Amino acid sequence: MKLLDLAKTFSTNVEYRAQSNAFFVFREIGTDVDIEYVEIEGRKTTPIDRDLAPHVRTSSNLLGPEELEDLYLVVPPNHRFKFVSTSSGKLVCYGLMGLLGLGEGLPADLVRRFNNMNISYKRPITLTKTLPTNQAISAGEEVVIGEIRPTTIERYILDDIIGFTSVNTGTAAPGRIAVRFYYDDVPLDILDTEMGHLGIDSYVMPLPPTATNNFDPFWLREHPIVVEPNHVLKLTAVNISGDTISPPSGQSITLTIKTLAKYSIIG
Repeated sequence: MKLLDLAKTFSTNVEYRAQSNAFFVFREIGTDVDIEYVEIEGRKTTPIDRDLAPHVRTSSNLLGPEELEDLYLVVPPNHRFKFVSTSSGKLVCYGLMGLLGLGEGLPADLVRRFNNMNISYKRPITLTKTLPTNQAISAGEEVVIGEIRPTTIERYILDDIIGFTSVNTGTAAPGRIAVRFYYDDVPLDILDTEMGHLGIDSYVMPLPPTATNNFDPFWLREHPIVVEPNHVLKLTAVNISGDTISPPSGQSITLTIKTLAKYSIIG
């Protein structure tokens, strides 16, 4: 068996097929459009968000391709694959290509991963809240942006990038808006302001990080948040500025959080 480095560009909504003596392992993916799912011989897996997984790192998005880690994708020999999207676009897959010799088969660890790809994969999550026209956020007010609510057979592990952005809230700056997490309505945070402001300052959670705002994304790698079946993770935004945050006249405030989770079906 010969292993080779891989960096191939594919088009969305085009069916490809691996040749009879070759396989792919996709370990990183970057894209210029959102990918609804990757389909490999009928197995649907791994949606991709273009904001969280650009082709390469640039000054306007320092994140770069999404690292799939242990949830990488495997295309065995003779298997069809397609990147399904509502848009026409391109994506780049990084990883390796294997060339099999006579009588050689796909390694056992890659077979196991292929068999589990449709029940365990990286999944982007977007939570957005748009307030009514002209509605302000008063000092200390907390706005629910959204919830992650697994079913009885699902689990989400948030151990990756998480970013916040807003529209019509003025210039981003430290000490204006913070993000809070609640697990089953219990805050994963301090309970009052004697130890400081509530939540995580959204200024350090750029979506995306750029050369002109904040170089460094915010990660949940050190202390992941695990959302078990039939539990709820709620995310909110708190006005910690001490003043009212008002949209321009006739406009609405929009608050958005994006993150990457390890998603699995465990039932």
